[in-house]
Amino acid sequence: MSTSLFDDIFSVDSVDTGKYDKVARVVASSTSSQQTKLTLDVNSELFPISEGESFTLTLAKSLSLDDSASSWRPKAGERSLMDDYDYVMHGTVYKFQETSATSVQVYVSFGGLLLCLEGEFRTLANLKQENLYLLMRR
Repeated sequence: MSTSLFDDIFSVDSVDTGKYDKVARVVASSTSSQQTKLTLDVNSELFPISEGESFTLTLAKSLSLDDSASSWRPKAGERSLMDDYDYVMHGTVYKFQETSATSVQVYVSFGGLLLCLEGEFRTLANLKQENLYLLMRR
């Protein structure tokens, strides 16, 4: 997948339904590298998730399978990355923060729903201050 900037499997550590009816804050750890962690707001009505579940998270610069289209959505009848995932959001990387000599936090806003992805520089090196798609599946 040439458009992928980041791809990993996460295990949910906790889910906080908080004060909003349809939003859950998910805290999860990577199953391949315990050094990568995320905190993510999801629409719990569209993508219900529970503690202990696993999911695949992909961050991509385009929904196109071959990186040829620059449109924000695929043309009718055209296959895209969305076909392989259960939950998709479009957002903007807005902040990077160093947490130690070897790790960084990357913050992304999806129109009010937020993502904080924390891990080693080399793991998150492909992420830049740009628009991207978040794709999730079980």
